[in-house]
Amino acid sequence: MNTVKLFKLGTKILPHIPYRISYAVCGFVAFFVYWLMPKRRQPILKNLTHVLPHYLARGRGKVAQGIIKNHLCNYIDIMRVGGLTFEQVQKQITVIGTHHIHQAQKSGKGVLIVTAHLGSFSFILRMSSNQDLDYNMVVEPIKPPELFDFITNQREADHRAKVIPIGGISVREIFRALKRNEIVCMAIDRDVTGDGVPMEFFGAPAPVPVGIAEIALRTGAEVAFVNAWRFPNGKQVVEFHPGFTPEPGPDKQTAALELTARMLREVEKLIRHNPESWAVLQPIWKD
Repeated sequence: MNTVKLFKLGTKILPHIPYRISYAVCGFVAFFVYWLMPKRRQPILKNLTHVLPHYLARGRGKVAQGIIKNHLCNYIDIMRVGGLTFEQVQKQITVIGTHHIHQAQKSGKGVLIVTAHLGSFSFILRMSSNQDLDYNMVVEPIKPPELFDFITNQREADHRAKVIPIGGISVREIFRALKRNEIVCMAIDRDVTGDGVPMEFFGAPAPVPVGIAEIALRTGAEVAFVNAWRFPNGKQVVEFHPGFTPEPGPDKQTAALELTARMLREVEKLIRHNPESWAVLQPIWKD
């Protein structure tokens, strides 16, 4: 059975299984992945030496298992989120700080929300209509294309949610969305395209995308931040944080670097708030 068929089968079976049970199974699998697959755990542990430098190795190991579990839980969310009703989404997701985003939209230039790979991106998109938001999420395309299309359809089940894959005409779509005074959410914690610039991230240089700051400066869009995490019973929390208006300087390159540095400081706070929700399995730093 290929991956797409397996995901489609999950959409039929998982709605009959309580979240608490399916998430518990993810925790059980994560335990074995951590202990039996060193190639999987090593990059996570290396990342955590930067994020949690004062933790003992045992403590970082516990967080690493939590990261693997949440990564697996994200697949559960993908398979379930498309079939949720408006009322189920309301019960499933607690949204905090939406007024910050509505306030930022008063500028009329759109809102660029910066975040990390935290919580469930699928659930963040599903809360769009509930919160009266037109929400665009910029994501990394995955292979095979059939699987990416399936995941996109699940995430876009809310008619006010849209997935924008990185590459091709994505920049044009981002500009258009901001011009419509919509929200565009982008993660800054991973150099997905390979053209990132070394910047200080948790005290050490790491390649990060500067293009997010360049878009903000060019469009004048308000910059805000979002954090997300889940509880064992399946409840999700999405918290929007107040943002600011980017200030362009005479030197565009310097302004973009300074704005990127400011964004990274805020994202560091989000990751430290709940590091187990930071579902990044790839090495961020080159050391």
